[in-house]
Amino acid sequence: MKTRKHLWKWLIMLLFLASVSLAMADNSPNQNVCINTIHTYTVDLPSGTPGSTYAWTLTGGGTFQTADGTYTIDVLWTTVGTFNLQVIQTHNGCPALPVVVHVTVNPNANAGVISGTSPLCINATATYTSNGDAGGTWTSTNPIVASVDPVSGLVTALSAGTSDITYTVTGCGTNLTAFKTLTVTPDANAGSISGTSPLCIGAIATYLTSGDLGGTWSSSNPAVATIDAITGVVNALSAGTTTITYAVTGCGSNLTTTLILTVNPNANPGIISGTTPLCIGATAIYTTDGDAGGVWSSSDITIATVDPVSGLVTAVGSGFANIVYTVTGCGSNLSSSKQVSVAPAANAGIVSGLSPLCVGTSAQYTTTGDLGGIWSSSDITVATVDPATGMVTAVAPGTITIIYTVTGCGGANASANQSLTVNPIPVTSAINHD
Repeated sequence: MKTRKHLWKWLIMLLFLASVSLAMADNSPNQNVCINTIHTYTVDLPSGTPGSTYAWTLTGGGTFQTADGTYTIDVLWTTVGTFNLQVIQTHNGCPALPVVVHVTVNPNANAGVISGTSPLCINATATYTSNGDAGGTWTSTNPIVASVDPVSGLVTALSAGTSDITYTVTGCGTNLTAFKTLTVTPDANAGSISGTSPLCIGAIATYLTSGDLGGTWSSSNPAVATIDAITGVVNALSAGTTTITYAVTGCGSNLTTTLILTVNPNANPGIISGTTPLCIGATAIYTTDGDAGGVWSSSDITIATVDPVSGLVTAVGSGFANIVYTVTGCGSNLSSSKQVSVAPAANAGIVSGLSPLCVGTSAQYTTTGDLGGIWSSSDITVATVDPATGMVTAVAPGTITIIYTVTGCGGANASANQSLTVNPIPVTSAINHD
């Protein structure tokens, strides 16, 4: 009877020992762990079995961090690979069957360092890469600025701004993400140019643009005009045309803008030609060898007028006036002039003098007209007249005309005259007496 009791006792003990199992912290018989991490392993004991001893063994990959012999052990996993952790429980001198846990020790994951073009222009693409572990996922922190294909790392720039392009891997360690900041540059804009044109030779003007600052100015024909590359100050040098260009660097298609600058030659009124003097009422065309398209004017329209376009001068009153030709444009010599003299109509006046005269006598004839005229006789056999003084001398009996003539502008009174009768000297033949 006692023998049967002892047999049952040992049978129960063997069943107990067979039921002892190894429990990990995550209650998994097989475990994935990260390298350089410590994990705790505990034997799951049925109740009522105190006093057991435990023999732990490790095929490799780690080191025990606590003393062997207890039902709990700490392991530091130091080597990548798959290893066996085994425990054998002994109770009352009887060892149980070994319990084994298969532990896979994983290396630390590495997101690496990201490479990729930055900055990018809007709508440009670039493939970003990492020197870390393959199989990670790409993301953009600002998908409005740039998107990225999660698998290939192809980045597409969408709008101006910045975004972090991130590469993420799963696994062990702390270096599970890496990023690079991408700058998306806005499109550059050369704008439109404003500036004075045409310019005169020697003139200076500053050209401006409505576009981005920091561009470069240039002139296609620096012999006509130069421009400061930074300030846009233009210096006109000679007559002609040149293209002023403003160029910016960066993204987009509007990187240059232009404006045609014309540099005018100096205007030339030339030298005026035209008849002078003129008589009142007379006309004459005045001309110039200078630039066409100028305007004619008179300094005194009471003396002479002039058609502003044709240069037709009309004499109005006696005196002097300047006929002026004025051109517009560059330079300081923009007008020239010629003096016109307008002479009054000649006036012989009214001749007066003694008539009749006796043969051999003289008389002074005068006129109310212009001085400087010439006296003449219609018949010098009857009477002569001094051409300058008007002194008349009767020569023979008869009737003639004494004439006064002035030269100059025509008119009704260019000559005047008076009739002169020359009487003979009476002849007394004798004195009769008784």
